[in-house]
Amino acid sequence: ELPIPDEAVQGWKSLRLLFLDENELSGPFPEKLLGLPSLQELDLNFNTLTGPIPEFNSTGTPLLFHLDLSRNTLRGNIPASLFDIPRLKTLNLSKNFAIGNIPPNIGDASKLANLDLGNNQLDGKIPDSLYNATAMSKLILSFNNFTEKIKPEIFTTLPNLKSVSLDNNQFSGPVPGVLASPSQLNLLALQENNFSGNISEAICNAKNESVRLDLRIQILRLDCDKVVCDPSCCEPGFECV
Repeated sequence: ELPIPDEAVQGWKSLRLLFLDENELSGPFPEKLLGLPSLQELDLNFNTLTGPIPEFNSTGTPLLFHLDLSRNTLRGNIPASLFDIPRLKTLNLSKNFAIGNIPPNIGDASKLANLDLGNNQLDGKIPDSLYNATAMSKLILSFNNFTEKIKPEIFTTLPNLKSVSLDNNQFSGPVPGVLASPSQLNLLALQENNFSGNISEAICNAKNESVRLDLRIQILRLDCDKVVCDPSCCEPGFECV
């Protein structure tokens, strides 16, 4: 377990970085870590911490910008208070047992660039406010139970996206289009969903060899028995599953 004496916490008020990843820590998440006002980075991934996902907030950890609690056994809903932390840039809760919906205030995290909620038990639709998180660069929602449609403007309202993994959910509707103008997107994983319809011309243009390499989609994964794609666009280089 991870016992933290009260007297130790008093000496941690200036602690900025805490990395205890890939150990054999077990037991409930130590709530004393929620009140470290100088904490900026916390990494506890690959342990066996239990209990609810901790409610970090802007009062207890106002400077926190990197939080990695992945690969534990944390359960329950994702606290909305996480997205009130003004400097939060990276949040990784993947490979836990999170349930319910993504909190509707996720768009309030204006600096959030890297979000990994993959391999949980989340469901419902993507909240509209997510499309306001304009700093988002990496979005991983794979292996959950999300449903409904992806807004077609996802790549216009989130222009900084480089890697998007929405695979292994229950999304439906048309395949989301990609910016007609140059995009930074280089990975788009949509397989194992219920998307249908045609691959947009913009996606074909985005993988064209005439596009600068750093602006070109490198990997696209789709259910090729459910969507229609011109072979000249999807072969070679795109993965049908």
